[in-house]
Amino acid sequence: MDAEVAPLLPPTPPAEDTRPRARPRRAETYVVAAFSVLAFVSVTLLSASALRRHYAGGGWGAHRHGARSPASAPPLLGSVPASEALTFAVIGDWGRDGSHKQTAVAGALARAAAAHDLRFVVSSGDNFYDGGVDSTGDSQWRTSFEDVYKQRSLVHAAWFSVLGNHDHLGNVAAQVDYSGLSRRWTMPAPYYTQTFTLGGVGGGADAAPGWDVQMVFIDTTPFVRDAYGKAARKLNGQKPDVQLDWLRGVFANSTADAIVVVGHHNMYTMTTSASLGVPEMRAYIEPVLLAARGKVITYISGHEHSLQHLQPYGEWGRGGAAAVASGEAVVHGASPVGGAATGEGGMDHFISGGGSKLDPMTPPSRAKAGMWLHCCGVLAVRGDTDAKSQGADSPRAVWGAESHGFYVFEVTREYLAVVAYDEGFNRIYSYERLLGGKRE
Repeated sequence: MDAEVAPLLPPTPPAEDTRPRARPRRAETYVVAAFSVLAFVSVTLLSASALRRHYAGGGWGAHRHGARSPASAPPLLGSVPASEALTFAVIGDWGRDGSHKQTAVAGALARAAAAHDLRFVVSSGDNFYDGGVDSTGDSQWRTSFEDVYKQRSLVHAAWFSVLGNHDHLGNVAAQVDYSGLSRRWTMPAPYYTQTFTLGGVGGGADAAPGWDVQMVFIDTTPFVRDAYGKAARKLNGQKPDVQLDWLRGVFANSTADAIVVVGHHNMYTMTTSASLGVPEMRAYIEPVLLAARGKVITYISGHEHSLQHLQPYGEWGRGGAAAVASGEAVVHGASPVGGAATGEGGMDHFISGGGSKLDPMTPPSRAKAGMWLHCCGVLAVRGDTDAKSQGADSPRAVWGAESHGFYVFEVTREYLAVVAYDEGFNRIYSYERLLGGKRE
C-alpha cells in the first residue's frame, strides 16, 4: 500500500441490467433534445452525419432531426473580438496510430481550428496507447501525432497536454522533453499552469483592463489506486501530496478572473458501462477545486471514451448560475464571476474522450439512479428520474454521446460557450453559460 494515498475502495455497484441495447440502423441519424425554460439553460442538439447515440433529458431514444450546416455555431460563440476571447479545443484518448477514426477526428479538428481561429488545442490525456512512449524518438510521435494532426491549422497550433493513465506505463519524462523538440507539443512538467490575458487594449488612463483566464493542467493518475497509479507513483516518481500542495498554492496565489482545470480522470459520469466516477478524484481533487469555487468555472477530463456534459452541483451550481437559451438575442440573470454565476461550488464538468476508440454508454435505470450516484458517482440523466429528485440544484447529467469527436470552448469575461463536434465536423451539442455582464 502506498503511503501517499489512503485506501479508497468504492462500494460494490448495484446489480444492473447489462443486456445490450438495440441499436438503430446506420442509415438514419438520431438526436434526442431537451430544453429547460425555467432554469434558463440551453441545450442544442443537431443531427450528425453518422449513427450516434445521444442523451439529453427524457432518456435515450431514436428521433430524426433536421440537418444543419456543419459549421453553424451558437449565438455567443465568436460574438466578441478574438482578442477578448480564449477559444480552444479539447480532445482526449486519441493516440492509436490513426486507427479507430483517429484520422477522421483529426480532420474535423483541423476544420474547427480554422473555423474558430483556435488559440490552442488541449489534450486531456491518454496520448499514446497502450503504454505511452519509450523516448522522444519513439515511432508513435510520428504515427499517432505528427502524421495524424498534420493539417496546416493544427501544425501551427500549440498543444497543451496532460498525462493519462496509459501514458504512465511509458516514459513520462519523454513527453515532457518532447516539448523542447516540437514547436507545438507543450508539457513543461507533469502538472503546470498557463495564464492568458484577454482584452487590455489602449494606453494611458483610458486603457481597458485585461481579463485573465488561468489554465491549470494536472496529473491525475498518481491519485488513483490501481496499476496505473502505482506506476505513476513508483516508476515515474509522482507524489500525490506534493501535487496537492502545488494545486492549493496555485489557487491561493492566483490573480486570474476565471480558472479552467484540465485533468485526465473524470470525477463523475453518466454511464454505468465504462470506468464509472473515480472516487479518488472526488476525495482528493474535488475538495480543492470547490475551495476555489468562486473562480473555477469548469473541470475538463477524458478517460471515458465518449463525450459528456455533467452538472454534479446542479444546473445552478447551488447558487443560481445564469445560463442562456441558444438563439436568444438578450440574456438575463447575469452576475459576475465569483458571485452567483458559478454558485457555491457550481462548475460544469465535461468529458472529452472521443479522440479514437469509443466506450459503450449505459445510463442508470430510474429505479437504481440513487444507488449508482452514491456508490459510483454516476449521475442520472436529466429527466430520467422523478421531478422531485431532479430539481434545479440536483446533480444531473445534461448530455452525452457515444460519439467520436471533441469540444470547442470559448471563455470571455461574459460567458462560457461550448460546442461538441463529431468526426464529420457536425455540431452535435452546444451549451452557453453567463459569467458576468449583460449582452444586448
